[in-house]
Amino acid sequence: MGIRISGGRVRGVCEYCGECVYEADLSEDEIDIATDRLNAHECAEQDPDWLANDDPDPDPYSDSKTGVELVRVVRDSGIVKNEAEVILAQFRGAVEIIGEWEKRAADIEVTDETQTAEMALAKSARKEVAKARTGAKKLHDELKADSLRRGQFIDGIFRVIAAHAKPVEEYLEKQEK
Repeated sequence: MGIRISGGRVRGVCEYCGECVYEADLSEDEIDIATDRLNAHECAEQDPDWLANDDPDPDPYSDSKTGVELVRVVRDSGIVKNEAEVILAQFRGAVEIIGEWEKRAADIEVTDETQTAEMALAKSARKEVAKARTGAKKLHDELKADSLRRGQFIDGIFRVIAAHAKPVEEYLEKQEK
């Protein structure tokens, strides 16, 4: 990454793709964060505010423990922000349901067996959370399968390249001697 810093002004052009440009006025602390992220070849599809902040804007996930933890997972993943957002959006329904019940569950307290309404609410809530979790697991499996196929495809490409390169290398090595 070609990065120039001048008086709090950061300008970077991605050496990886040669097209991405990042330019912003940043504080000294933000410059270190932005430089680290730019050096990780995160392309300028990401908005400068996200690159400049130590924590990306957690909205719409900031109102639950699950959401806040997911923001940390996105930040630490090394995945380009736009791609991470697309993946995370697919889990949004489950995150919202689980986040809602993280907050509301403590309000349901059954202290004796006559509280049938509270018991019914607890049962209904448990089933809703379980349905959100199992739906997220199904989506997880589908997305992982796509990633696995992509990895297998990349492995296949390399195997072909390696298989064709090896005999050429061996022939050329014999010619060296």
